[in-house]
Amino acid sequence: MMNRTNKTPRIPDDRGTEELLRELLESSESELEPIKPEKAMELYLEDKAREFQHSTVRSHRSRLGFFVDWCDEQDVENLLDCTERSIIAVNQVYELFYDIYVMSAPSSSNCRGSSAP
Repeated sequence: MMNRTNKTPRIPDDRGTEELLRELLESSESELEPIKPEKAMELYLEDKAREFQHSTVRSHRSRLGFFVDWCDEQDVENLLDCTERSIIAVNQVYELFYDIYVMSAPSSSNCRGSSAP
């Protein structure tokens, strides 16, 4: 377990500042543990469920589910294997999917059985 404090360190002089910054950098560098996309999504959604309404969490689940499906199709077993470029690519695919399938769907007022004039 990591011991954290909110104390501001005392910086005696310029040489001490550089050494302190080096020590802080070294202490903050920790290795990330491998995590499957599905597990990361569930952890994220559990955290969000404490702050947001159910409908918001459901919306996040839908969007993240698209990403998890993409990871599965690309054989991504570990999120650490994703690059910024791959995340941008999947976001572009999601936006295209959204534009084609959601925005082009008929609105409820145009559907058969609608009571709208």
